[in-house]
Amino acid sequence: MTDFNISQNVVINGTWSLPSPKAGSGFEGRLLGGWQVGGISVVRTGFPQSCITTSDAAVNNVNFEVDNCDIIGNPNTGPKDLLNWWNLSAFASPSDAAVFGNGGRGVLRGPKFVSFDFTAQKIASITERLKLQFRFEAFNLLNHPVFSMPNPNEDTYPNYDSNGHPVGQATIDQIGSFNTISTTAAANRQLQFALKLIF
Repeated sequence: MTDFNISQNVVINGTWSLPSPKAGSGFEGRLLGGWQVGGISVVRTGFPQSCITTSDAAVNNVNFEVDNCDIIGNPNTGPKDLLNWWNLSAFASPSDAAVFGNGGRGVLRGPKFVSFDFTAQKIASITERLKLQFRFEAFNLLNHPVFSMPNPNEDTYPNYDSNGHPVGQATIDQIGSFNTISTTAAANRQLQFALKLIF
């Protein structure tokens, strides 16, 4: 599985020319007529990720740079919290006897992506050849947080039981450890206005 495999992806966009008011030649018509509004909505599932370790027998004895973790359950049934994203009970450190971890490539799924962009524009005639365009654009209009991938490096998790299984939950001062999210993948709501002279 590639690092960019997205199992479900929906993109919807459209533009609508608003009807002008009946008094199209008066001030009301000049102000309210000629508007176009549109938007782009993107909803998709998260990117795949592989659980990795840098301290098992494959790394220490066989000179691999990194190895996959052991997967002993479904890691994608976790609570989906920022400090505890995947199902911790589904992970284990590879044993020295097994050497290599059994986790497949891209078995983990990151956060979904939800965003809606909006635009509104109007072109007003100043003279026969001179026109003025006003444009308003809003990116991530609903201000949905778009989170980046959780840290997939099992070595950075602070709490393990005697069998090498990660347990408990990272605390707020351990942001950046395994199974936690510390950054966003897209900006918060952004608004911008523009004027363009067309001649």
